Amino acid sequence: MIRTADTQSASFLSARQVCAALDIQPATLYSYVSRGLIRSEETKSTRRERRYAAEDVARLIAKKQNRRDPDVTAAKAARESLKWGVPVMESTLTLIQDGRVYYRGRDAVELARENSFEDVAMVLWSDPSPLSQGRENKTDVFALGRTWAVIPTPWSEISGHMTIIDRMIDTLTGIEQRMGEVPMEIEGARLIWSLTLTAGTPYLDAMPLLTWVMQDQIAPEEPIAELLARMWSLEDARLIDAALILCADHELNASAFAVRVAASTDADLPHALIAGLATLSGGKHGGATAHTRALITHIESPEQARGLVTAVLNRGERVPGFGHHLYPHGDPRGRALLQMIRDAYRDSDVIAVVDAICAAMLDLTGLHPNIDLALSALELAADLPESSALALFALGRSAGWIAHAMEQYAEGTLIRPRAAYVGKMPSPPASLR
Repeated sequence: MIRTADTQSASFLSARQVCAALDIQPATLYSYVSRGLIRSEETKSTRRERRYAAEDVARLIAKKQNRRDPDVTAAKAARESLKWGVPVMESTLTLIQDGRVYYRGRDAVELARENSFEDVAMVLWSDPSPLSQGRENKTDVFALGRTWAVIPTPWSEISGHMTIIDRMIDTLTGIEQRMGEVPMEIEGARLIWSLTLTAGTPYLDAMPLLTWVMQDQIAPEEPIAELLARMWSLEDARLIDAALILCADHELNASAFAVRVAASTDADLPHALIAGLATLSGGKHGGATAHTRALITHIESPEQARGLVTAVLNRGERVPGFGHHLYPHGDPRGRALLQMIRDAYRDSDVIAVVDAICAAMLDLTGLHPNIDLALSALELAADLPESSALALFALGRSAGWIAHAMEQYAEGTLIRPRAAYVGKMPSPPASLR
């Protein structure tokens, strides 16, 4: 039982009490607060101390006890599986193990260094993959997909504010279903090409996309990363490829699960991807890139980084772009992409600020940067259009969504979990009273 001092409200604890109750160090407490696991607020003390929610501390203690209890019921285990818990379904696509990510047994970071996005999409869609069989199959699939891609509605014809996710959903909504008419891989390539054209369309000022297509200035065999680099006036497409590949899949994340649920109902592939896009837009998923971008742009120089990070932590707020439940020692995707960006933009003021933020967070919380921070760093260091970080996340992840949908279609079963009712129980019939 947690005891509080007589002078303190029973609903709050001091930092010393929290550390004693959880058997942790102050740096770990900072980490818990930054990740939103423990709420805090300033006290009225002249020493500017903070106090911490006893309810949150009690919840963490209960979680620790549950992990030690071998008699946890199956029902409770099932509930916990929805919150970073035990695996709930089988998949041959992505393995997260020992701080690394593997696509069908291949290290995702190594794939990002040596292959194109199309190569890796085919790894996820095919078993065995075309990387072990030559690349003709990949070229044919994406060339046909490009030929049948849908040209998105020009931004000038759209009224009101639409985010890049809204635009992608709009594109998929207008796609005529061709499942059953062509192989699933070609249908997937068609959707990815359509989303690629959507991602780049708003930024073609000198030459509208439709003109490019009508004049055959986008060749069917042109790599997706090179086309995006051309649209965004970026000289080197390798960072685009790497970002897309590192975002391609991440096991049973929220958006992949949404796609699988939709596919399990026999929803067609465009609508399954719409479920993924809607889920990705949330601030706790792909939408987090907007928060990491704001963090970086708010700091004008590396010297300001530690002060701002400290202020955010002292308010009990989470610093976006750091930490991941599945990677206690750091997100390998974020680490790899950040290093590639450093190599490409060694003298960038943006990278100097990002590195200062990372150093402050590591010192104060022990947390490492994740893929959200890396994508925003790429957007800012390469001077890409605003929201291109989210566009890259969505476009890259679409390859994984398509793979999950394929796997779910093959499974042929409906995903329909049960809910544990915890509300008011019905009254007994009057005849039994």
